[in-house]
Amino acid sequence: MNNVVYVAGWIAIAGLVALGAPPAPGAPNRPVAARPPIVFTQVAPAAKVQADAGLAGTFLGAHLAMLSPSGAIKDLTTDFHSAADPDVSWDGKKILFAGQKTAADLWQIYEMNADGSGARQIVTVPFNCRQPIYQSMIFYLDDPGPVPQISFGGAAGLAAEGDLGVVWSLY
Repeated sequence: MNNVVYVAGWIAIAGLVALGAPPAPGAPNRPVAARPPIVFTQVAPAAKVQADAGLAGTFLGAHLAMLSPSGAIKDLTTDFHSAADPDVSWDGKKILFAGQKTAADLWQIYEMNADGSGARQIVTVPFNCRQPIYQSMIFYLDDPGPVPQISFGGAAGLAAEGDLGVVWSLY
C-alpha cells in the first residue's frame, strides 16, 4: 500500500509539473486551452497511512480538495471527518466519493456537485464502502431513458482464510 501511495504521489507531482512547464524554446505560440480543475484526496499533515490497517483504516482524516487552474486549493469536504477516493462523472458535473461524517461512522458512498456543494449519501449499508466509480449508463426497454450506475468495494464482515482480515467485495 505504501508503495502504491508513494508512486501515485510521484505521478501526480510529475503531472502538475508538466501542466505548469513553460513551452520549449522556438515552439509556436498557440492558444492555451483552459485546463480543468483537478480533484484529489488530501491527507492530513499528521496522518499516517498504515499498510496493515486495511482499506477502512486508510486515509482517516483526509479530505477531498480541488486544485484550480490558477493554483488555488479548495477543500470540498469540510463537513466530513474523512473523505477519499474521488471519481468525477463523465460530464464533469458530479463527484462520487467515500466518506465518513464523523470518526465513529462507517465509510459510505456520497455524491456532490463538482463545486463541492450538495453532498448527499447515495449508498447506506451496514459495512464500510470505498473506491466508488461511475460506470456507463444502462438502458432497459421499459425505462424512459438510460439509468446511471456506480460500483464500489465493500467489506460486509466476512473473514478471509487465515489471518488476512476482512474480505472486500465488488458491489
